[in-house]
Amino acid sequence: MDSAIVTGEARSPDAHPQRGSLAVPIGEESAHRLLPALLVAGVALLAPLPLGAAHGWAPSVLEIATFSALAFFLAAEGTGRPRRALEPLLAPAAIVSAVALLQLVPLPLGLAGWLSPAAASLHRQMIDPSARWFPLSVEPHASVVALLRLGAYAAAFVVAAAAPLPGRGSLHCWALMLSGAGAGAVAWWHWLAGWDTLLFGEFAPYHAMAATGRLHWPLLNANHLASWMNVAGILALGALLHPPLLGAAARAPAWPQRALAAAVLLLTVATLVGTRSRGGIGAALAGVAMLSLLWPATAGRRRLGLRAARAGLLAGVAAAVAWIGWVAIHPPGDEVVLAALQRRDATLQVRLEILRQSLGLIGDFPALGTGLGTYGGIFPRYQRYPLLFASVPHAHCEPLEWLTDLGVLGLAPIVFLAVRFARRASAVSGVAAQRTRAILAAAVGSLFAHAAGDFPLRLPAIALGAAILLGLLWREFAPGGGDEAPAAQWSWPDRCVGAGAFVLVLGLSTSEWRDAAAVGSVAAKRRVPTPRTAAGRVYEQIVWQRIDAAEPAVDPGLRAVLAAPVSATAHRALAHAYRSTEMRERELRRMIACEPANRYGRIEHALMLIGIGQFAAAQREIEEGFYLDPQFGDQRLLALEDPIDGNWPFLEAALRGVRRRVGISPEVRGELQRFEQTEQLLREARERRLRGP
Repeated sequence: MDSAIVTGEARSPDAHPQRGSLAVPIGEESAHRLLPALLVAGVALLAPLPLGAAHGWAPSVLEIATFSALAFFLAAEGTGRPRRALEPLLAPAAIVSAVALLQLVPLPLGLAGWLSPAAASLHRQMIDPSARWFPLSVEPHASVVALLRLGAYAAAFVVAAAAPLPGRGSLHCWALMLSGAGAGAVAWWHWLAGWDTLLFGEFAPYHAMAATGRLHWPLLNANHLASWMNVAGILALGALLHPPLLGAAARAPAWPQRALAAAVLLLTVATLVGTRSRGGIGAALAGVAMLSLLWPATAGRRRLGLRAARAGLLAGVAAAVAWIGWVAIHPPGDEVVLAALQRRDATLQVRLEILRQSLGLIGDFPALGTGLGTYGGIFPRYQRYPLLFASVPHAHCEPLEWLTDLGVLGLAPIVFLAVRFARRASAVSGVAAQRTRAILAAAVGSLFAHAAGDFPLRLPAIALGAAILLGLLWREFAPGGGDEAPAAQWSWPDRCVGAGAFVLVLGLSTSEWRDAAAVGSVAAKRRVPTPRTAAGRVYEQIVWQRIDAAEPAVDPGLRAVLAAPVSATAHRALAHAYRSTEMRERELRRMIACEPANRYGRIEHALMLIGIGQFAAAQREIEEGFYLDPQFGDQRLLALEDPIDGNWPFLEAALRGVRRRVGISPEVRGELQRFEQTEQLLREARERRLRGP
């Protein structure tokens, strides 16, 4: 064994907070062994700043860095150490990976229908489905991207849990704490400079991003910034109470660590309050409560008090979960003003409405889910009034989205992992180790508490921090310890296979970067569709440019539109670029099939049907559109008059749709009265016109 290695047993628990792990002094002979930990810590330090941007290159860089760190770790240490350290987690992780990979395997439509009838029903909307094989994921490309991100987080977890650390093993805690401090400082700098970052009390979906040149960093909105402040703030509070978390020696003065921790704590608390994120502040309180409950108690009375507090906390959590479940399965009352009728802040009521409308999605895809990362593409199929105010790319509840993505078979091993993690964490012995465990568990708990009502873990920067925290927490009680560091034993075939896999993974990791570049290129070159023109005085006629079928670009473009999922940007871009009637109609029908309440798709489809003379079909489209969304209105449609009988067939169709909606949603009665008044005004105007001057 290398003489430079210092094991955890060589120090006192207070001097070495990373119990049972390797601590390697920095030197020429050990620099290559420290590279994985240094690389992951560097990425974590930069994650909320440049890597927190909403651009495709940011997650690609993060994936490349973490996969490279894992490759360097395995090349230097071999597979023995990580396998021993992570052995209890391997079987459940393998099951989750198998479910995610099964969702990407092309299957005959009959077999896919047996495994997931709802997914097969979606695939049957394709042209000639019997001659094709389909995966269970409703959007395979999104699943591949999500699987790569999940692999990157797993790589960071492995490095944080098993790779050698320099000095006293406090590298990652330093990185996460300073990362939060940097993000908070930059956010205040942007705010003081007058830049529109929408981080303090504002929400991006309600503002035009191009209007003021909004910055995409640090992170995306107030809730996400609050999540990161919670992590850094709890680590700073823990370091203030337990300086060995930052590497302070047992008998050395700890005032430098305490002073820095106090400064970071003040900055993060000020930033958290500045965000005015109710969910973030609630998650911070939950993290502090968890820290106080997990903090080791020595006196008998204090131990009894902690037990009583734990029991009260569990009872409160159970009551909150029961109340949320009860509200979620019942429609909102008449007194609730929802965003479809009046746009408001993203409140808990709106999140509960998302949960309630997602129950149908869970019922249709119970076993294997819809595929990793597909919630934003499949939820519009179940999205109904009154939740039509904006797109819903995420469920705003991570456990719910895990269930919809992976199904029961994928979520069950995740729950098993969480239970095993918690049981091992509760068995930590030693006061110093218990304090470190309490701090790390509180930081993780604040993230997951916030994730119960938002989607912070969908941001790569925050998810990376969560993976590192979980790795550090597992490191505290990992089996096998770090008493020995076996030398890597790689044969030439193993090296060749590993190098090939590494190159393949790096190539796949650039997919989000390449996708963003491709979308930008298509958007820059895409031609604007021919505007609609009026033909005659009564019905609008739509002029669709018909492209000669012999043109080489048409057939590949048509096949691409038919093969791409409706949520894919290429699907819409190609349909607009070629502008043939057939492609446009297919694109609109598929859009409506996958998103029934899509206002744009139904209006455009109704106008197309009017343009080709299918008036009855257009009326049915308008009636269904107003039933799904009482604010569906389009004046181009409602004011069109039938030249034969003088009625307004599309206004009448709208009235039929709104009357159907009033039967189950009495709060939209005002919309019905508005349409009835419009009809009455039109009739009076026609009578005056017929009477003449």
